[in-house]
Amino acid sequence: MHPEAADGLRSTTTARLAAAWARLSAWLRRADLGQLPRHVARRVAAQDRANEILIGWAGLVATFALLYLASRKSAPADAVFHAVPWALGVYGAFTAWRLYRAYGDRIAHAMRLLSTVVDVAFVMVTIWSFHIEYNQPAAFYLKAAHASSPSSRRSAHRKASAA
Repeated sequence: MHPEAADGLRSTTTARLAAAWARLSAWLRRADLGQLPRHVARRVAAQDRANEILIGWAGLVATFALLYLASRKSAPADAVFHAVPWALGVYGAFTAWRLYRAYGDRIAHAMRLLSTVVDVAFVMVTIWSFHIEYNQPAAFYLKAAHASSPSSRRSAHRKASAA
């Protein structure tokens, strides 16, 4: 390939990537409320802000902190690492930051997407840490999820009925 052709290909690829990045950045910065009348867009934005504040307080205070403080601790006392308090601490700090931004009306579309990723990651780390908390093999959390599924309860009921 000639050097001129390679430079042309590079510049075309760079231009396409820059355009794609600009579209992605614009999409991440805002939800598409531009099609709505202004008074409707303002009401939707106000409701979004109220929802973020409610979600933040519910996640921060009621659900995780109180339940963890009230629950029985079963991790071995000599454990080197306690995952649940760390996950709660990181999630609490993130939620406090999200609340701070929500009260300042500075939550963009990208922040909502990041919040979703952090919420899912928090739940996954918490579920993963069950085997450490209860001093079980790593497959414990998978078995607990399977045992609570409706299909496994039906098969257990059938086995009990057949016996």
